[in-house]
Amino acid sequence: MASFCSDCIVIGAGIIGCSSAYQLAKKGCKTLLLEQFRLPHTRGSSHGQSRILRYAHPEPIMVDMVRESFQMWQQLEKEAETKIFRQTGMLLIDSESPPHESNEWDKVFANCDIPHEYLNSKEMCARYRGIEFQGNYKVTLEKMAGVLAAGKALVCYQNLLLKHGGKILDGEKVLDIIPGRKVTVKTTHGTYIAKSLILTPGPWATQLLLSLGLKLPLTVERINTCYWHEKVQGTFLKFPVFADVTVRDPVNAERHTVVYGLPSDEYPGLMKVCLHHGAAIADPDSRDRRENGNMEDVDILSRYIRHHFPGLDDLPHIVEPCLYTNTPDHVPIIDKHPVFPNIVFACGMSGAGFKFAPVYGKILTQLILGEHVDYDLSAFRYNRFNEPGAATMSKL
Repeated sequence: MASFCSDCIVIGAGIIGCSSAYQLAKKGCKTLLLEQFRLPHTRGSSHGQSRILRYAHPEPIMVDMVRESFQMWQQLEKEAETKIFRQTGMLLIDSESPPHESNEWDKVFANCDIPHEYLNSKEMCARYRGIEFQGNYKVTLEKMAGVLAAGKALVCYQNLLLKHGGKILDGEKVLDIIPGRKVTVKTTHGTYIAKSLILTPGPWATQLLLSLGLKLPLTVERINTCYWHEKVQGTFLKFPVFADVTVRDPVNAERHTVVYGLPSDEYPGLMKVCLHHGAAIADPDSRDRRENGNMEDVDILSRYIRHHFPGLDDLPHIVEPCLYTNTPDHVPIIDKHPVFPNIVFACGMSGAGFKFAPVYGKILTQLILGEHVDYDLSAFRYNRFNEPGAATMSKL
């Protein structure tokens, strides 16, 4: 078994791993990116062709991060000479607030100076055909939001990593990580040694970090990504991305969940509408077992489509599985290992990591190189769940 020595090994070639590896290589680090599956693959959380890119977030630090991410996505487009973002605007659909009262999102748009426009449900339905929202809804159109071409973004990072001298080895499942002044990683096909290690293992974080002495409160959900056929093709081609925050959580009726959607340009004639919630599974490798094929979320979506999107068939045309890795507070973990400072990790993106990938990759690069980190990471620490009074943030 051959050995390969590098400055840094990155484990996990999802979007955050690819972003980190690219940024390391661009800084002149000899970088090896390891992926357990053959690329491209559909086993984790970064596959597919579309993700929402938006500014609005309840926490100011996240707005700052996504502002920088927008700039870094634009830089990636220029360097890769590939278009990966399309501005569509985003409809944030919420319940109407009582008179003279503002809700959480009003404060976000006002305080963070995000270009927006307010609509009521009648105005929204008049502007966009194929939808029906009766009753009192408050709709905020975030003008600068849009769609990221997710698959293209992954390929751009991978190609630029190679261009800057990095190396990608796929089909290499990690068997063992031996920490120390240098880190040794053993896989199914080789042994690799590096000065440092970045772990971005997505749904496989629990197992890998447990092998390094860290037991994290992560849960994995299988999400059904659903695509719905347009009754008249092209109806939703220029539709904004949207998020409806008024939908009741199927697990806890006291809470709300989110239905989100993207226009019909990923598959011709099919609009992507999904529930930001799924069924918990014990093992990410068991994603496709029959017992993990819970379709409750699809039933909820079918009812939602019947009520609000009469321009779509109410049975999904395509259903594709995706995995979320959640933390208890739905805020990611980005941190250094408490014993081995040459190991850093990011996990628990909770279904909202893709848009932040350029900045998260930058932060991981700064951490592993011992550089100044541009953001306060208090709310992202791994041990916040064990510390009374630790910093927390709102759900992403």
